Amino acid sequence: MDLVSASIAHSDALWQTARAAADAEPEIRRLLGQALERRPKDLAIAGPWLVSRGLILPDEADNAVATFSVLVSHEVYEQLAGQFGYSPAE
Repeated sequence: MDLVSASIAHSDALWQTARAAADAEPEIRRLLGQALERRPKDLAIAGPWLVSRGLILPDEADNAVATFSVLVSHEVYEQLAGQFGYSPAE
């Protein structure tokens, strides 16, 4: 998780800029939309991995992927870091 939090911390300014530019630039809006659609697909491996290790039941895999998708979002990072003062390590 350290790699994920460090990656989000380092890319957050770019992510904020892309979100702001997406309102005015259709190509950036399209690319941002693709990134958002790809996030749960990229994390889909987490569900079966957790199941294979006995950490969750098979019927919990989709919920785990959805939860991870939210937790590793820039929006959650911005709330935790900006609003509550958490560091990436926290």
